[in-house]
Amino acid sequence: MNQILDNIVMKMDRGTAIKRLKPGSEVYAGAYLRQSTADKQNSHGVDEQLEFIRHRLSSEQVRSVLYPDCKIILPDELVFVDHGMTGRVEVCRDQYVKFKNAMREHRFQIGLVFDLSRLTRELGSLLDALSLADTQRIELISVSELISSHSTGARNHFIFKGIANEMQSESISRQTRRGLELRALSGKSTGMCPYGFKSVREDPTKVRELNEPANKIVIIDEEKAPVVRRIFDLYSSSQMGIDAIARLLNSEKIPAPRGKLWGGRAIWGVLNQPKYIGVWIYGKTRIVRDSSKDELIQVHRPQEEWVKKVWEDRRIISQALWDRVHTRLEKVERERKEARNKPDSLWGKNRGQANHLFSGTMACSECGGNFIVISGRRGGYAGCHNAYRKKTCTNKKGVQVSWVENSLLNLFKGWLSDPKSLQIMSERFNRKMSEKLSVVPKRIMDLEKELEKVEKGILRFVTFLSEGYPSDAVTEGLKREETRKNIILSQLDHLKAEKPKSVLMTPFAIKDELVNLDEIVKGNVQKANIFFQRLFPSPIKMTPKQRGRKYFYEASGEVNLTRLARDPILKRDVLYRLSYRPALQGGPL
Repeated sequence: MNQILDNIVMKMDRGTAIKRLKPGSEVYAGAYLRQSTADKQNSHGVDEQLEFIRHRLSSEQVRSVLYPDCKIILPDELVFVDHGMTGRVEVCRDQYVKFKNAMREHRFQIGLVFDLSRLTRELGSLLDALSLADTQRIELISVSELISSHSTGARNHFIFKGIANEMQSESISRQTRRGLELRALSGKSTGMCPYGFKSVREDPTKVRELNEPANKIVIIDEEKAPVVRRIFDLYSSSQMGIDAIARLLNSEKIPAPRGKLWGGRAIWGVLNQPKYIGVWIYGKTRIVRDSSKDELIQVHRPQEEWVKKVWEDRRIISQALWDRVHTRLEKVERERKEARNKPDSLWGKNRGQANHLFSGTMACSECGGNFIVISGRRGGYAGCHNAYRKKTCTNKKGVQVSWVENSLLNLFKGWLSDPKSLQIMSERFNRKMSEKLSVVPKRIMDLEKELEKVEKGILRFVTFLSEGYPSDAVTEGLKREETRKNIILSQLDHLKAEKPKSVLMTPFAIKDELVNLDEIVKGNVQKANIFFQRLFPSPIKMTPKQRGRKYFYEASGEVNLTRLARDPILKRDVLYRLSYRPALQGGPL
């Protein structure tokens, strides 16, 4: 009878069967190694971590709690390495993502790291990794500390290590900023120099030691400085605009910054760079982690925290020339604001706004560049921006804007009047709504379980604070948990308000919910353009064709017809895309 009970229990919980492996059995391990951004010069950092882990495995210093009598095997294909990556975010670490995916796929039973800071320096992310390992029944081991995620009190150890690592990360950031501020005050390079300057070693004859700061100084690049002066002179003494100056420099084959072609934005950036008159400002922004997106973002710092220095020996432009240029820039900006929507201004009517229904929705099939209006003849012609402005594409065929608009509008109207299209949209809507209502109860249960975990996490953070462990990391962790709690409560309120009911939308009802295209086309062009842009999941691919002596364009792509619905529920819940391939009249200009 006991044997029968054992067999039943074994079948009910097969996940525990692996714990009863025979002594001496082999279990596979995966290792994650990370070389930090502060240790980029030491290319052997990850090799040393791996050597340390393998040494402790071979000397049997690493003991598993789940598999105490088994031999741990670490295959080369299960070693995941990120070089020169920050531990503050996950999205930029491809190998860390693969390591976590391997955990989900159960490719190994034990996860090894040199220490927990190699996994992540964020407390919340560390607890997420611990939760993932616990869910997948994988044991995480910090080899240098010989701590297992299944040891007694392991969760508390992970929390305290996460707090310590986060505080260390904040300390390193402060030290780095302080060091860069000192370099800025002393005139040394703090990073990439703008066009017209370069950084050189203060003492080129001295051999640089490992981990020694470069201590480069900034000097004027005598080869590029004349280009900067010429840009200022052209803008000051002629009627050329920033786009015209860019075209002139490109026609003369003058290299642009970072090896690209000159563009209007690059010229505008040169004209507004105060470093050309010797004014250097450091510390206008700083990098912080956005926990909601798991990415590092740039935010502005208060002006009183900026480091401002004037270096006359780095002046490229005279003050008089700078003043003339900025007087004109201010005048142009003032005219642009005052002359908006006036056809007789130098900016033209609605400059910077869409003047056609499908502006911003078309792309060249040969280079991927946007299609822009290249001529005003016959109502306007559109063509590849890279071909006509940047001269980097060979597709110089134009297409009449009116043909694009008429062809696509006729396609839309045909689809919307087709009973087959309406029937498909009706069926998909009914199926989607039925699926949604059927999963509401399960979603509520999942959210309630998640809410319980979040409330426990909040209680832990409150306990830390009450026991006298205040820190920015604990406070930030508490804020994250409280924000997550509010989001879950909001989702629960929304789901509980939805009452399951039978849903039936007939094709005729679908048709009544669709917008009237004629009304949209007759209205404001800018609003109509925004409306049509939302119909396309990706840009319309414009492919030039030739049949005999006749040139034409073939437009291809997908359109989401449910975006034509008035009801937001129809827009959100149904995805119905159609492929199209109309021929549009075009030709060389």
